[in-house]
Amino acid sequence: MLRYSKLILILGPFLFASCVSMSTLKMQVLEPASYPLTPTLERAVLLNRIILDYEKNHEIPDTIFPGYDTAETFNLATTEILFSLSDILNESPGIDYLDESKLLEIKTDDISFMPDLLEPDLVMFICDSLKADGVISLESYYVESVGLITEKQGVNGVSLQNYFKGDTRLKIYALWRTYRKDDGGLVDEYLLRDTLKWSHAAYTISEVRNNLPSIDEILFEGAYFTALTYARRIAPYWLEDYRYYYSRGNYNLRVASDFIVNHELDSAEIIYKDLLTGRNNIIVAAACFNLALIYELRGNFRQALVWARKSYQIKGNRVTLDYIAILEERHLKSMELDKQLGLEN
Repeated sequence: MLRYSKLILILGPFLFASCVSMSTLKMQVLEPASYPLTPTLERAVLLNRIILDYEKNHEIPDTIFPGYDTAETFNLATTEILFSLSDILNESPGIDYLDESKLLEIKTDDISFMPDLLEPDLVMFICDSLKADGVISLESYYVESVGLITEKQGVNGVSLQNYFKGDTRLKIYALWRTYRKDDGGLVDEYLLRDTLKWSHAAYTISEVRNNLPSIDEILFEGAYFTALTYARRIAPYWLEDYRYYYSRGNYNLRVASDFIVNHELDSAEIIYKDLLTGRNNIIVAAACFNLALIYELRGNFRQALVWARKSYQIKGNRVTLDYIAILEERHLKSMELDKQLGLEN
């Protein structure tokens, strides 16, 4: 089974029980896509079909694309979407690496909220030329930025004091389509409609303005968000998470903790299994708990659940019960990931 988690680093320990303590393990876990196009779309081409022609669209009326004063600004934002999408998908094990040869653009002087579908012959030509399974296309993109600073009143100590609060919102509308190689037909169509928000409060208007993002920062963060949202729709993706594990309680737990820090799971496993023969049930339960973590990191969720449940039987506590629930969820997701990555037997 594919390993669906990555070990990153260890943070500081905290007191957990009378003779043992725990640390926090930071890690990445692989999440299944919400509407997966994998494994049938393993080799993709990314297309930006809304590159504005500079000569015909040097200035953009604010009523059409609020926030963009020139075609160049608009093109930079949509290009950023495509590059961000390629970077995000390159982290996914479900899609082959996307280099710059797989990023294409089409110039236009007529942007529509709902453009016609790409011609099937064009889709098939692109796929044949670049040996791709399909084309992921940014079809339409529209944003509207709204900013407002208002005066408020709040309690400062025992008295009322006026302050200012700034709010900036970016409304995003983006149309994504994915086309298949076989006949150039439509595989997926998704209209993203969302709003990003930024806020800051201070006693002076200048401080509020200085702590809110610039229009360029807002536009490019919106571009990344647009790419991230669609990437997570169509392909498995990594998320940062954390786990607790027993790191203190006796000498062996401390030594094994160092092995965990250094990603030496086999060496840690030997120590934990040696601890299972001890008389101290708290230490034995801690060793079982840590063995569950090792098996999760290896992608063996069934065995991880065996050890976590054994730990709870020996010395039940809320942390172990919560971990069992996490492992049950990860086990279900791992089966879904196997489907999305074409790993089913």
